[in-house]
Amino acid sequence: MKDASRLHWHTITADAVARIRQVLAERFAVATANRALTALRQVLRSCWRGGLLAYEDYLRLSDIRPVRGDGAVRGRALQQQELDRLYAVCAADPSPAGARDGAVLALGHAAGLRAGEIAGLNLVDVVDVVTGELLVRGKGGTLAGASLGEGAAWLAAWLALRGEAPGPLLYHVRRFGKVVPARLSPGAVFQIVKRRAAAAGVTNVSPHCLRKTHATALLRAGFDHLMVMRSLRHRDVRSVRCYDRRADAERAAAQRAAIRVPMPAARS
Repeated sequence: MKDASRLHWHTITADAVARIRQVLAERFAVATANRALTALRQVLRSCWRGGLLAYEDYLRLSDIRPVRGDGAVRGRALQQQELDRLYAVCAADPSPAGARDGAVLALGHAAGLRAGEIAGLNLVDVVDVVTGELLVRGKGGTLAGASLGEGAAWLAAWLALRGEAPGPLLYHVRRFGKVVPARLSPGAVFQIVKRRAAAAGVTNVSPHCLRKTHATALLRAGFDHLMVMRSLRHRDVRSVRCYDRRADAERAAAQRAAIRVPMPAARS
């Protein structure tokens, strides 16, 4: 396969653009495919700005229809017994890693944070330890509130070991429980979740699954999609659909319970 940086993008044809879109639609999730198409448009724009592509050709080639559809559903919502086992393995670990990893799980599950948001938290972002109120820096540097609820107990347990030094909220914990005041990466957050899931005998778990579990729990509790969107710190309510892991039968039962229709009058 050719290195994309060595391709002569200014010589690309409309047929080639169409084939690229087709391959992306067939092989990748909708969001991933559309991000790649956005990158292609930006490359074409750079070619036009650099005088390598006529403006009319740039307009024609960059007029690419986005990929539509829900795409393959990824991730899942965890069952309560699976969550119980995940938290239990952290509670059974007497080292600082036990409290830290329980806090990581709570930040993803109870507060619905992304792996990058978990890794990016600083001590100053903890507004209230007791209630678990946080300030979260999301995509594009946006700042929003989040709450841990009952998960605040895990945060408090970790902070009691971490101390009050400014800096990253979550630290690395080396062998024999040595706490190293260095920020976790999103990849490290992912590995923490995978490692605790393996110890708990829970399969197919990622930080994003914890986020989906958070959203599904809110929907089951009666929150509407707009409220869930705000809890997840999304800008578009349509993004909530991929987090809804309720079964069709469950949604139908909830609809029947919520919508009451008077019975027709008896006819003779």
